[in-house]
Amino acid sequence: MSRKRKTNKKQKPTARVDSGSRFGWLNVLLLLIIIVGVGVLLFPPTTAEETPTSVVTQDVPAPPKIQLMSMDGVEVASVDPAAFDAWCKEVGLPSPPVVVHLDPIIVRRCVEAFHKAAEKPTAANLGRAGQISESLEAHDTAAALLRRAADLDEDAFRWPYLVGSIAQSKGELDQANKWLTRAKSLNTNHAMLFARLGQVRLDNGDLPAAKASFEEYNRLDPKGVFGHVGLARIALLENQTQAALRHLQRAMRITTQDFQVHYMLGETLARLGRREEAARYFKACESLPSGARFDAADALFREMDEISGSIEVIVAELRRIQQSSQYERMAELIETIIQRRPGDMVMICNLADVYRKLGRVEDAHRLLDGAERDYGILPRIHRTRATIFLAEHEYQRAADESARAIEQDPNDARALDMRGRALMLLGQFPEAEDAMRRSIELDSSDITRYYLLCDIILGQKRIDEARECVQDLLRKRPGDDKLRKQLETLNRMQ
Repeated sequence: MSRKRKTNKKQKPTARVDSGSRFGWLNVLLLLIIIVGVGVLLFPPTTAEETPTSVVTQDVPAPPKIQLMSMDGVEVASVDPAAFDAWCKEVGLPSPPVVVHLDPIIVRRCVEAFHKAAEKPTAANLGRAGQISESLEAHDTAAALLRRAADLDEDAFRWPYLVGSIAQSKGELDQANKWLTRAKSLNTNHAMLFARLGQVRLDNGDLPAAKASFEEYNRLDPKGVFGHVGLARIALLENQTQAALRHLQRAMRITTQDFQVHYMLGETLARLGRREEAARYFKACESLPSGARFDAADALFREMDEISGSIEVIVAELRRIQQSSQYERMAELIETIIQRRPGDMVMICNLADVYRKLGRVEDAHRLLDGAERDYGILPRIHRTRATIFLAEHEYQRAADESARAIEQDPNDARALDMRGRALMLLGQFPEAEDAMRRSIELDSSDITRYYLLCDIILGQKRIDEARECVQDLLRKRPGDDKLRKQLETLNRMQ
């Protein structure tokens, strides 16, 4: 009898491994690990910033030194403007922003960015210097640096986008269209690109392309108003009043604090014969600042403030409440900004204007007097003073201050506007007309100047010309009851 071999059914067969073979594989594995480790030490991997490029680091002289000082107990920094400009010319960069009496962080980042751009002119370094320049309102410098960045990195979206956006803000429509179209070929997901493209194409009279851009903006950003406002403008140009009303009503559901939306609703309702409703919207415009700006709503522009080291949180809040009449809070925020940036003349003049609105006229004059003492005579100071004197009914002083601003900058449209208003109220109509016409030639975007020009012509008893002026203005604003009544009055005059 054969004996059956007992087996354990739970036991699984295993492959036999020779002990000598096992240790051989371990040795090979250890050897490979050692080789790879030595390779990493000798040839470390490069990061995105360290990736070798064809741009060679250049030996350049050191930029001018940053001077630190204390103003009213606040540390500020400056770089001599002439020395900084000469250094930039020497190293082949455009003229830099003026960084005088600003927060040390801002000055340091600006100088460092320009130094890096000179040492190693990569797209990233040139672009950073350009972004900082734009945040400091040196628009021409920013555009020049960003164009160079775009030429070096043809696949990057932000550089052509920023160049096109700056061109748009300067009214250079052909350049804006060229660069924004290039940006669109690289990225079709940035909503503000289509808002800007829509406005540029609308300004160029290409309504179908503008409409397509605004519709794409609405698709990408359903909570934004730019697309609805743009589509409403197109509808009004095409005499599709009901369509315009629908777009504007959608915009009102998004925000009730936008000047443009209120004004266009008033205009649209007036066209539809709903004049009482229109009057309410026109009245609301008196307490609203101008509508939302593209830059304030654009993440890439907000990023520039962060890069420059500016106090972006405070600035962001200030932008938000500009859509309201919270003047006390505005004053607090601007005062904080000026503490950090004592030489920021834009903010100083803005604060003076807010003080005026709060009835703190003496504080406004004291602020401007101190700015003139510390920083010299500047057109912006005179222009702001003229605004305050107009509000105080001191028309001769307003005319004199605006004249001083014009002496320094003959192309200051706002100063010419102020002078025209003051001279009109003084009864000096021929001089007022000259100033107002020049102001309109330089900047035709402010419709109020056309109103004033009509009044100035009428003040000289030139009835026929005044009638023509009002008729021309009515073609621009067909729903304006005030103009229509004025035209009726003129028609009755001999």
